Amino acid sequence: MLQNLHAWYQDTTGAKIDFREFARKASLARNTLKHANEPNEDEVEMQRWEAVQMIMRAMTNYKDLAGTPSAAMEKMAAWIASRRGAYETME
Repeated sequence: MLQNLHAWYQDTTGAKIDFREFARKASLARNTLKHANEPNEDEVEMQRWEAVQMIMRAMTNYKDLAGTPSAAMEKMAAWIASRRGAYETME
């Protein structure tokens, strides 16, 4: 999935980014949430592109498994397509 997202990101934005760096940035929010073990780790600050990118990954994985996206997923995909700035920049 990340390889496909990496290629898509480069094609869409024209940015050239090493796959390892892309994967590290793309997985940072997920890994932060996944590995929070301390009671004081109850809040995480995320950039908008991280949230949108995580939703895009989840929708792609769901489509690969289920075959057909839901109406809500189609609506989200249309929202994403109409707001490229929501995911274009990996700060």
